[in-house]
Amino acid sequence: MFVTEQYPKGLGETENRIKESLKDTVPIQKLSFSCSGAGDLFEILKYKNIKQVAVAGIELHVCVQQTALDLLVGGFQVSLAADACSSRKEKDYNIALARMRTAGVIVTTTEAILFELLNVCGTEEFKKISKIVK
Repeated sequence: MFVTEQYPKGLGETENRIKESLKDTVPIQKLSFSCSGAGDLFEILKYKNIKQVAVAGIELHVCVQQTALDLLVGGFQVSLAADACSSRKEKDYNIALARMRTAGVIVTTTEAILFELLNVCGTEEFKKISKIVK
């Protein structure tokens, strides 16, 4: 998992409850709206042979959208957890969703992404995730 922060010096850091759940994941600070400008993030994904990326975040119509579109251009399959995204204005949110869907982003939910990653039930991971989503 990778986490980025958009200009934390001016906009603030990741919310504490989210930070606590990240454990050892250190947010990557960025000034560019897209995560493509977050250091070597896209190169790391390619180096690790990651082909599918799930995206979520705030300002869906700005940072999340630009990241998702850049990932598509980079050859990644992109899933968007629409229920884990927000925009200040509903209109911006809806238009960004439509634009990304048209571009080829798979628009889905957090729960759907989690169960696609699990693929089967009966595992310890399944039990943990099932407790969380109930």
